[in-house]
Amino acid sequence: MTTTDQPKTGWGVMRTTLTVAGTLVALVAGVVTTVLALQDRPAPRTLDDWAREASAQCDITRGDLTHRYREAIDAMDWALGDPTVVDTEVVARALEDTADAQRELVGQLRSLELPARDAAAVKQLFSDADTVDAAYLHVVDIVVQMDPQAFLAEPLLSEFLEALDGAGALVDHLDNRLRALGAGSCTLG
Repeated sequence: MTTTDQPKTGWGVMRTTLTVAGTLVALVAGVVTTVLALQDRPAPRTLDDWAREASAQCDITRGDLTHRYREAIDAMDWALGDPTVVDTEVVARALEDTADAQRELVGQLRSLELPARDAAAVKQLFSDADTVDAAYLHVVDIVVQMDPQAFLAEPLLSEFLEALDGAGALVDHLDNRLRALGAGSCTLG
């Protein structure tokens, strides 16, 4: 019989038992640690989480945006209704104020943590908002070029109305996207 075939006695058995016990303790500790780590990890952020926070933010700032939007509409209605006394600076400022308010709101929404699965959809919303902002600023550029004494003069009037319609369609699209994402309280319409 060789030394490897001899039965283990005393210290050899104890050493083997301790090694197996130590391995089992390490294995159990590893499983317990993993389970605890997974339980403490927060659930992935959902679109509903984002929409809830976005809506709360919009509820706070919506009044200002709505007020500025109404002022811009009133200024344009006034300009188109009585073109003999148009103050193009008032119209341009009202449109710029609306764009500023929307930019502020979108900036606040951008600061929210994105949902894990729907980050691309929310980022597209931000891109659409940037497009609306650019459309408003394009309308402002046209208004600044218009002659206050001849506000309804062509060709700028047609360009103004076309740009205004385009901006309105973009706002409608943005509002629809906000509703689709669950943040309907952020819409203007």
